[in-house]
Amino acid sequence: MEEDAEKLLEELAKDLEFCESSLRREARIDFIINVLDEIMLKIEELDPGTLPRSLRIKADQIASRARILYHRAVALSELREKEAMEE
Repeated sequence: MEEDAEKLLEELAKDLEFCESSLRREARIDFIINVLDEIMLKIEELDPGTLPRSLRIKADQIASRARILYHRAVALSELREKEAMEE
């Protein structure tokens, strides 16, 4: 179980890096929102009671970054929609 959780966290960290770089370029915002949603769901599905402290910390860090990026992506999407309506 621990190895699976570690592998999952590594994959989620890579997905998070992809989301960060895409947001910097302001590319594929709707897709990024969906990916970040999935990251947060997968983190929530992990049972913290079964994880060692180091993995719990890593999971918390990924979840925090994902939430921040999610809110940034939603705000950017709403700004784009507002700008499109004003044109």
